[in-house]
Amino acid sequence: MSPGIDARWGDALLGTALAAGAVAQFAANSSGDVVPVYAWVLATTVPLVWRRRAPVVIGLSIQLVFALGTPFYQGPQLLAQGISAFLVATYVAALGPRTWLGSAVAGVASVTILCVQGSLDTRYGTAGAVIANCVYVAMSWAVAAAVRLQVDRSDSSATLAEDALRASDERARQAVDTERARLARELHDVLGHSISVMVLRARGGVHEHRLNPELGLEALRDVEAVGTRALADVRLLLELDSDEDPSNQPDRSPQPGVRDITDLVERTRRGGLDVRLQTHGTMQAVSASLGLTAYRVTQESLTNVMRHSAARSALVVVTWGPAELVVDIDDDGPASPTPSGGHGLLGMRERVALLGGTLDAGGRPDGGFTVSARLPIMGPA
Repeated sequence: MSPGIDARWGDALLGTALAAGAVAQFAANSSGDVVPVYAWVLATTVPLVWRRRAPVVIGLSIQLVFALGTPFYQGPQLLAQGISAFLVATYVAALGPRTWLGSAVAGVASVTILCVQGSLDTRYGTAGAVIANCVYVAMSWAVAAAVRLQVDRSDSSATLAEDALRASDERARQAVDTERARLARELHDVLGHSISVMVLRARGGVHEHRLNPELGLEALRDVEAVGTRALADVRLLLELDSDEDPSNQPDRSPQPGVRDITDLVERTRRGGLDVRLQTHGTMQAVSASLGLTAYRVTQESLTNVMRHSAARSALVVVTWGPAELVVDIDDDGPASPTPSGGHGLLGMRERVALLGGTLDAGGRPDGGFTVSARLPIMGPA
């Protein structure tokens, strides 16, 4: 059975048991016309079977019927009927409202009805009956208040748990989105440049092969070398993002850094773009993340030049300062306020910002496009 069905069976058992007890006690001490009294007894006990449908109405109605019938019945006090009217009905009416104010109003109504009942009961002294009835109401209302407080705390705890679970799910979703964006950015940086170099080198190799087969073969070797490096980078990236035990993974080559910019420039030059590299200042030991960011910014900038610009040459300038590393990439293409590779530029900005640096990019009035990344030097990690 479901919890709802069990509760209804409990209500039915409670109402039936109180009705049976009151009827049995009355039958053992009855004389004369008993039918109206039986109806009165049943009217003050049986409605508890449906108390969950309208708890306030049923609780106060039982007490009102009990008070109205008191002048017409002055026989022995029926214990089960008294439990129903004084205790259970007060508890049901007090617990029924959704608010504490409603519960207080129901308690005042119970006190009022039962005080009237005590004043109408000639079997006991008026003052004693009224005081006793008030005590009964106070006891039942206090129990209902304790239950209500516990329910409110339970509901509050459930709400907090739901909020915490919702917040946890949201953080997990954001973490997944962030990781997905990071992985996409890494793949974009790793593959974008290599594929661009391979395509340009392959196109040049087709033309060179017609003139000299040896030159065409050299172009194919360059394509192979670039493709092999890209494949290794992708494998390394996927291994770094896997959940496997690092001790069970194959040896990895280090991620590219500032020193690898020289090889990057050379590969790009072989791809057909005239690229020059200038270095100023004294090279320092830097963290792997800073070195990788400097490399990726250079890689993405040169990729954008090859893909989206009519530039014929580019200049990469690496400047070492005492507290920051500056990487500038300039090309001689036509002036443009924004590059065509907008997503790549966004990725570069995110990379640089994660290290506390800044990235400026834009077209120059005299033609060409400039990307400048300023990265604070944090030391080796």
